[in-house]
Amino acid sequence: MKKVLTATACLYVVLLVVCTALMVAVHTIPLAAISAQLERSLATLEQEGMYPMRHTPLGGARLDNFTDCYMLNVAACADASRPVDAAMRNYRYRGIDDDMVLCTRMAMQRPLPADVFEYGKYWHGYQVTLRPLLTVLDYGGVRKLNSWLLGVLLVAVVALMWRRLGAGVAASLVVALLMAHCAVVPWSLQFSTCHYVMLVAVCVLLSWRWLTRSWRRLVPAFFGIGAMTAFLDFFTTPIITLGVPLAVAMMLMGKHRRPMMVMACIAAAWAAGYALMWASKWGMASVLAGYNPLAEAADSIQTHSLGTDGLTVGQMWLQSLRGWFAPTVTTVCQVSFLILLALAAVLAPRGRRAFTCNTWLLAVAALPLLWYVVATHHSFTHSLITWRMFEVTWFAMICFLLKNTDLDKLKAYVFSNRKS
Repeated sequence: MKKVLTATACLYVVLLVVCTALMVAVHTIPLAAISAQLERSLATLEQEGMYPMRHTPLGGARLDNFTDCYMLNVAACADASRPVDAAMRNYRYRGIDDDMVLCTRMAMQRPLPADVFEYGKYWHGYQVTLRPLLTVLDYGGVRKLNSWLLGVLLVAVVALMWRRLGAGVAASLVVALLMAHCAVVPWSLQFSTCHYVMLVAVCVLLSWRWLTRSWRRLVPAFFGIGAMTAFLDFFTTPIITLGVPLAVAMMLMGKHRRPMMVMACIAAAWAAGYALMWASKWGMASVLAGYNPLAEAADSIQTHSLGTDGLTVGQMWLQSLRGWFAPTVTTVCQVSFLILLALAAVLAPRGRRAFTCNTWLLAVAALPLLWYVVATHHSFTHSLITWRMFEVTWFAMICFLLKNTDLDKLKAYVFSNRKS
């Protein structure tokens, strides 16, 4: 265990140094290099509106262009003449107007408006890719690139999953992503970040067999996944970078005498990486830029977790889930599919032993619910975004039902009923 902790500590130091260096490096890109693409991007956002509906094979899904515009706002405010300060303080301009496109255009002015303020409680690691891309691509171009990259990653993951874990598990992931309207994910910068981390993590787990020969090797790996989630994500759906890779890792390791304990250790490593990397931003900002966002971060944590807006926790949960369970064709498909799977598991069960061996998947399925407990207010306020974390629940539940269904028994049952 000492080697595991040493490896994890070394990984933390490397990630902290590299991520800080990358943030400073991309903030040396001057505004003049990205202003033309920024203006084209803002024109696109202005034309679409802040929350446009985009149709998918399973119904409609709403984009969050407002937050994407916020990300462009942070890029516009950065002062390349002071890259360290810009990388640590992450200025943004909101003004007194709710028109985020107008605010971002004003943020492109130099000198900056006097009422810009720091937004350094997050790493804003997405700027590492966004700022260089804005030198050659506008918002529409970034969307197309996202579509290609996420598409290739998904195909690679499904192919590897099919080979290593079987067609059922691969199909489970595809179904879970379809239920979450994955077709719109590349069209939103902030929807994409966690999906990149999740898919890359799963791809690595499926490709590097030595990682899953012992759960101890997964401790630094999941610490790194958690750390990169904190670095890149805008607090959207971080739990998908834990839930899906965790389920895949556990299935790759096979049967274990104490799966819940192993799962708890791996999840704790992810949580440690996520929390430590996030908190490290506050320390780095204080040391490098003389800016301490701790009070702002503490207030934000308290609000995200404890705020109620006059509603009960139950009411907030139901409101938060409205994006998933809206009365559409998608909802009917989701519920019908789950009922059919549950019915198949009841009609052709594999037995008590299979049920007992796979109960850990139910714990994985419950991770989004746990996140809702930890960040109830945030999940409610940003329900347009956060409902996608239930990809984890769908993936784990479908895998659980498939692993508890005897397909030969099911075929025999179906064909015997047809003959009669």
